[in-house]
Amino acid sequence: MTAELVEERPPTVTGAAKEPEKKPRRQRLSRLATTPRLIAAGYLLTSFLLMIGLWVNPIGRHHADNPGDDQVLFEWVLGHTARAITHGENPLFSQLLNVPDGVNLMANTSVVAIGLVLAPITLLFGAPVTYVLAMTLGLFGTALAWCHFFKRYLKLTTAASVVAAGLCAFGPSSVAHANGHLNFTATFMVPIILIAILRLREPGNLLRKSVWLGLLLVVQIFIGEEVVFLLALFMAVFTAVYAITEWHVVKPLIPRYLKGLTIAGLVSLALLAYPLWLQFLGPQSYSGIPWPPEDFPADLASFAAFPSDSLGGRVQLPNVRLRHNVTEENTFFGLPLAALTIVLGLMFFKRHKVLRSLSITAIVFAALSLGSQIRVNGNHTGVWGPYALVRPLPLFDSTIPTRFALVILPVVAIFVAYGLDRASRKARELRRTWYLVFAVALVPLIPLAPSTEPRTPIPEFITSGEWRDYVDEGGTMVPVPISEHISFDGQRWQEAADFEFAVPLGAFIGPDSTGDGQWSGKHLPTAKRILKTMDDGSIGNVTDADREQAAEDLRVWRAEAVVLGPEHKYQRQLRTLLTRLWGPGTKVADVLVWKVDPKTGEVG
Repeated sequence: MTAELVEERPPTVTGAAKEPEKKPRRQRLSRLATTPRLIAAGYLLTSFLLMIGLWVNPIGRHHADNPGDDQVLFEWVLGHTARAITHGENPLFSQLLNVPDGVNLMANTSVVAIGLVLAPITLLFGAPVTYVLAMTLGLFGTALAWCHFFKRYLKLTTAASVVAAGLCAFGPSSVAHANGHLNFTATFMVPIILIAILRLREPGNLLRKSVWLGLLLVVQIFIGEEVVFLLALFMAVFTAVYAITEWHVVKPLIPRYLKGLTIAGLVSLALLAYPLWLQFLGPQSYSGIPWPPEDFPADLASFAAFPSDSLGGRVQLPNVRLRHNVTEENTFFGLPLAALTIVLGLMFFKRHKVLRSLSITAIVFAALSLGSQIRVNGNHTGVWGPYALVRPLPLFDSTIPTRFALVILPVVAIFVAYGLDRASRKARELRRTWYLVFAVALVPLIPLAPSTEPRTPIPEFITSGEWRDYVDEGGTMVPVPISEHISFDGQRWQEAADFEFAVPLGAFIGPDSTGDGQWSGKHLPTAKRILKTMDDGSIGNVTDADREQAAEDLRVWRAEAVVLGPEHKYQRQLRTLLTRLWGPGTKVADVLVWKVDPKTGEVG
């Protein structure tokens, strides 16, 4: 593969011999800048600075541009995994959320592998610290892994490898997901899996290589299943395209790859038999997602726009018409890089067969990302997109279209890597011109730290441990605000209390009455009333029938206490509603508490 992609080096430029006294110094500086330790330090520093907004106060700050506050979900999962280890519980299912039904964590984004590895950090410092550490190390590891792929496997120059790997880890879509999507920033397994797949063709022990590939896939499943789906789909499309144009190369490899991939698949399935059963057939499993995937396409104009968290993004006009939210800016490459990628694609199209196939594959995924109907600058064109053809298929119906563009960033980075590698072999003046072109394309994409803001403090009632006077260990507390799409503070209380009490509902996807996916759990009537007040401040009339229903709902939840937190924009209205349902609460520290008999649901 490498041999057909790398050209012969051009003759040494004679003008370089006129400055013998400067050459050794340049060489020393070049070697210093490309030493593995310095490269790793640069990647680590960049990762840390991108997360600096959370590092200053992991407990007290959160992402400002994540409308769903996914940070809370990931913190909760990381904390739950650590608890599962110390308590001998199942890390893939929990009864601590959505009382009494529980939550199928395998059917949600559980990042169990990360939670297991970082469990000691969680136990010592808490899940918020683990979250920001995982974000930082995920970006860092992704950069290192891609650098290894470009330099050691593709044999590209160190400088080209460093820049391209940085683009993979700190490029538009990766930094966009650094606003709260841990599973899409910690993609360090992807280049490692790619190397394992490509090495199946090489001579040697096929069984060992196949087993290794199977184990790598298992690890990635427990970091993020969606990445595995996108990677598998990408490899399938790429292989099909490459086979059409280079059948004579592909045909001899088919028997070896069939055998190797079969072994890898069997290893993965053997280890994933229970987790996959739990996900698709176990309790609280579901099908589909709560929102129509076709509502999240990429806008065609977004490919030329700069991402929000970049130098270019801060000087351009806001691109709100081109995106749903900052976390899904998967196609925001900026006009300079988009144009450069097209130029490089045309340059390599006839000369390099693998890059030609990569170009076509990237175009396929770009087309899929446009959704069922193509939009341009926020306007519907009426033109149907190819996603409409695959929308009914399993897995496709659970993947929002814009995320198909996630695979494009590594492809763009590969073209940048080969372009820089080739430019480094040109004569001085031409080399400088090419470097300037790459700088114009890449400098505007230098990432900036995602925005953060303070979040509601954990009540003193929780942090002081006074809650233990009202709720037994393993009992249920009903936090108000209730954990759902409006607020997830209740889950943060639970996490701060070391998961010693359960809560109703929560931030997760579970089944509705038909088995389709819905956000959170079953909304009992009392939960609906509280959520309504949380949403718009309305209270409504409270009748004796409402009070009887409230008692029944508390009994179903096995509630031992209802606790109204100290901060909410509709704090007065919530207090009024709860008082009308259960009478005046008891002031304890900074909260109001209603003590409940879990057997009857009666307050008193």
